[in-house]
Amino acid sequence: MKNFNASASIFGWHFQINVAIFFMLNEIQNIDSVRVEGKDEDIEFNLKTGNKIFIQAKSKSDLGIDKKALEKFSEGLKTLIYASNNKSYERLYFVTNYPNPIGGQQSHYYMFMGGNYIERQFLELPESSIKRALKKIKEIEKSENLKFDIDNFRIVVMPFDGNIKSTRERIIESKLKDFLTRISMKESYAREILEIWQSDLFFNASDKDTNINLSKRQLMWPVISICCNLRESDKVVIDYEEQLGLDKEEVELIISRYEDFINRQTERFDFATKVIGDFSVHRKSHNRREKNINYFVLKNWNSYVDAIFTDSMDAELLETLIKIILFKILNNKQVINEMITEVNL
Repeated sequence: MKNFNASASIFGWHFQINVAIFFMLNEIQNIDSVRVEGKDEDIEFNLKTGNKIFIQAKSKSDLGIDKKALEKFSEGLKTLIYASNNKSYERLYFVTNYPNPIGGQQSHYYMFMGGNYIERQFLELPESSIKRALKKIKEIEKSENLKFDIDNFRIVVMPFDGNIKSTRERIIESKLKDFLTRISMKESYAREILEIWQSDLFFNASDKDTNINLSKRQLMWPVISICCNLRESDKVVIDYEEQLGLDKEEVELIISRYEDFINRQTERFDFATKVIGDFSVHRKSHNRREKNINYFVLKNWNSYVDAIFTDSMDAELLETLIKIILFKILNNKQVINEMITEVNL
């Protein structure tokens, strides 16, 4: 009986999207945008140099004896060969969760052992593996009448297995936690951010227009949002009455009623970076007593009226909201600044 179960295909999609996230974090300084299901390949990164990275991702949901490893490798080469004839690229990747990506001698498993992400240049593989792969490459070159660039070709094994989500995504989540640590954010946010990125990349991949990419800035917005959103702890810690000259009960009522509005403003990347930049200039031109966040907010809140103004608010409410928003952004400036540096925005 024919098997109509699509779980293997869905597993492949899951693998592909997580590969894109891992590579994005690996190449975060250099990338400009990413596309899953691109014009030429499964995953395409546009780099700041104007060049590209092309990635072909092949996976197996039931890891065991990898009899089909060479077959999957050959399938990947059939599209990578076209990408390799693109004039503006830096690297070509074949990424898989097969422990021995080309198959053949089990003694060659050591090349990709370690239980972590392993990347190898094609020409550093054992001689017998190179010969095994070159035979397929030459067959495809002949059938497609194209040349394959083995000099810039790399093979990656990335563990991705198991029925438990956290187990399957362990390598990607670990990579994301390292990234969050570098920008002084809590590792506990990793799962939330990972799921947002997975959703965004899946939606992008479903768009038929392959010219629509996700920019690095778009992908970093959720990080800013989670960092800057008002949480219960903020409402307790921030003494608005003492620090910003606002009535405590009134502020609590405003935060409760306008929390979504406050969060939307604080997660506006361009606005947040402008506020942080203005505060940096302010600190350089004022004495020690006037360098703190409270002084800046009290003296400069009205400079941001045009950026936040809405017709539905009276002047007193708008002033209070601006002060809360500025205070929230500046209290998170370390994370935002470190992220800007870390991702090269």
